[in-house]
Amino acid sequence: MGSPNETLSHEVYALCIRFLEDLSLIAGQCDPTHLRVCQELSAQLNLSLSLKGCKDPSTDRLQTELRKLAPFILLAPCRACNSGVTYPDDGLHRRRTSGVGEGNPQDIAAFPSPFRGILQPKLIGLHSSVVPEESLALMTSFSRLARRPCRWRRCTAISNSLGSLLAHIHRIHVSCEGKHLCEWDACRKRFGEEQAFTRHVESHFMKKLPCAYEDCYQVLKSSRELGDHHHQHLDRGGILKPSSEPAQPSLRPPPRLDLHQGSLAPPIRISSWDS
Repeated sequence: MGSPNETLSHEVYALCIRFLEDLSLIAGQCDPTHLRVCQELSAQLNLSLSLKGCKDPSTDRLQTELRKLAPFILLAPCRACNSGVTYPDDGLHRRRTSGVGEGNPQDIAAFPSPFRGILQPKLIGLHSSVVPEESLALMTSFSRLARRPCRWRRCTAISNSLGSLLAHIHRIHVSCEGKHLCEWDACRKRFGEEQAFTRHVESHFMKKLPCAYEDCYQVLKSSRELGDHHHQHLDRGGILKPSSEPAQPSLRPPPRLDLHQGSLAPPIRISSWDS
């Protein structure tokens, strides 16, 4: 018989599988890929419970902790079906198209995002001088697919982009905890009002803005620098890094391949052994 920790791990893992099955995120040929997601999710849930000293959690407690972690877990695109299950809380097994993240960054505006309603006004509000081009650069940078662990004290959540990480910070740490104490890294600054606290937390995200383009790992210090930097990539025909946002598949059929008479090989005649 296994130890209590092993028993808990099995219970947590089974709960994670049921959670993803209920949301139709595990199906058919995708099972091996998304079961790895279950393993990652259950490992984080175990760690979260361990840090909180919860040795014998009830099913309700497990489900509550799971719902906190699941919407922000890093879910990589499935290679088998080319799908990207990015936000389990929307209950949809959305598909990604191979063209997402390429070409004009204006394209991202067409796709709904769970964090866009939170993120866009916050980013614009941080700096009154932000112009539309800089706002677009921020949204593009914050929506790129990347592993973004939360650096809040005792938090084990991992997000799939800076945008979903900021949404996680707002929903879990800023709005729910109500302490007005910044616990990002070793900050530990306390504030008397929520607005000042919120603006301070967001400022941590504005100090290091990653470039959104492929093969570029430069980090910029302001929205203006980021906008100018993105323009340089755009002028050179740069390609954006993959987006973390769900994308709608194209309903248009693929182009038909025209066959010319000269490209068709003549049939091969094989003589019989009897002839």
